[in-house]
Amino acid sequence: ILDSLLFWAKSQLKGFSLKITEQNLFTFINEKTASLQPFAKEKNINIINQINPEVRLKLDAMLNMIIIRNLVLNAIKFSDENKEIIIQLEEHPNNYEVKVKDSGIGMSQEQIDNLFTTKNKSTLGTKKE
Repeated sequence: ILDSLLFWAKSQLKGFSLKITEQNLFTFINEKTASLQPFAKEKNINIINQINPEVRLKLDAMLNMIIIRNLVLNAIKFSDENKEIIIQLEEHPNNYEVKVKDSGIGMSQEQIDNLFTTKNKSTLGTKKE
């Protein structure tokens, strides 16, 4: 969390630039979700990485780590016990889309509308976490 906060704070400064490196995406995802496995085990949730192990992408590792960990952690938080979280890659003509799929409780339209506003509020997960 501290690394993420420091990265975010630095990104708000003038002159910030991304550090793009080539990564094996399958390995990158596994490494970045490894620390979340204990939270998933508490709810008997299986994290499944379905990304082709041959795919290599150029990305900013710190920025993408924050995004992946946030998405997967929220998927764990809002999923019931004994479920799966599936991570996939979809290729488009000009970009790639990483998808984190879960069968969680979802969001109301009001929560979606307020997602990127100051009205956004954190809510309890399925086990009151």
